[in-house]
Amino acid sequence: MTYPTTSPVVEEPETMAASPSNPVKLLFADRADFRSLHQGESASFGVIGGLYAVAILSLGAVWSTRELSLSAALPIYALAFVAIGWTQYSLGNGMHEAVHHNLLNRRSDWLASVLTAYPIGLTMSYRSFHLAHHQFLGTDKDPELDVYTTFPGSKPQLILRFVWFASGIPAGLQFLSQQASGKSPRSYAEPLTFLAVQAVIAAAFTFVFGNPLYYVAFWILPIATVGKLLSSTRLMCEHGSPDRPWVVRTISGPRWQTWVLGAFDFNYHGEHHLFPSIPYASLRQLHERHKAYALAHPEYRPFEGRLEFFDGGYLGLLAKWMRELPWRAAR
Repeated sequence: MTYPTTSPVVEEPETMAASPSNPVKLLFADRADFRSLHQGESASFGVIGGLYAVAILSLGAVWSTRELSLSAALPIYALAFVAIGWTQYSLGNGMHEAVHHNLLNRRSDWLASVLTAYPIGLTMSYRSFHLAHHQFLGTDKDPELDVYTTFPGSKPQLILRFVWFASGIPAGLQFLSQQASGKSPRSYAEPLTFLAVQAVIAAAFTFVFGNPLYYVAFWILPIATVGKLLSSTRLMCEHGSPDRPWVVRTISGPRWQTWVLGAFDFNYHGEHHLFPSIPYASLRQLHERHKAYALAHPEYRPFEGRLEFFDGGYLGLLAKWMRELPWRAAR
C-alpha cells in the first residue's frame, strides 16, 4: 500500500471518513484538526538565532587563541571546527523547513535563503533536488538513492563510509553536480545575493582575524567535512537498513541526542514524509498521534510496510549496527 508524500489540505472535505489509502483521513477527524498542526513556523527563527550564537561563540574561542602557541590552540581549533560544522549542518535542516515552505516563506524565499541557505553555500535550487527525494523515494529517480541504499556490509566498511564523507570530497562533488543540474535562475538576483552573502562573511573573517584563510578553514571546510558527514549519516539512519533495500525510519531518544543529527525534529522522519507540509514545531505532537495509531492498528503499513520506529536515538542505532555488522563482508 503506497501513501502520498504530500498533504492534500485543499482537496480534503470538512469531514473525512477513514480510508486505508489516505493517512490524513486515518489520523485526523477533519480538515480543521489537520490544519491545527500547521502552526509554529516562527519557532524556527529562535532555533536559527541559537545556531548562529553557537557559531559566533565558537569563532570567538578561535579568536581568543591569538596569544597562545599552536600546540595550545589546536584543541580549541578542533572543537570550534566541529561546533561550526554542526551549526552549519543544522542551518541546512532549517533550510529544509524553507524548502517545504515552512519558514514563513510561502510568498518569497529571500529571507529564508539569506538566513539558512546562502551562508552555507546552498541556494533554493536545492528544492527541486529534495522534492525529487520525496516524490521518488526508493526508486532510481531519487537523487539520494545511492547514499542510503548502499549499506555497509561490515564494520570496516561502516567506518570507511564515515571517513569518506568526512573527507570533503563528496560535498565538493555534490555541489558541482547540483550546480550543473540545477535550473537556470529566472533572474540574476539569487546568484548575486548568494555571492554577496558569501562576500560579507569572507570580509568579516578577514576583518576580525586579519587573514582570509580563516574563512576557508573555519567556514568552508567545516560544512564540507563535518556537515557532510552529519547529513549523510542522518540520511543513512533515516532510510538505510542492513537487511532491506530501504526503509522510512522515525528515531526517538534523548532530546540532546536527536538534536545532534536531527535539529528541527528531523528525527520524526516517517511523519515528515507522510505530512511534509507540517512545520517542525508540530512534528513531535504529530509523531505521538501517529505512533499511537500505528501501534493500535497492525494492519497500518505505510510505504509498503517499510515504516520503522526506533527508540534508541541516532547514536544508539549506529552502535547497534556497529555491534551487528561482521568484521568481514559476506561474499
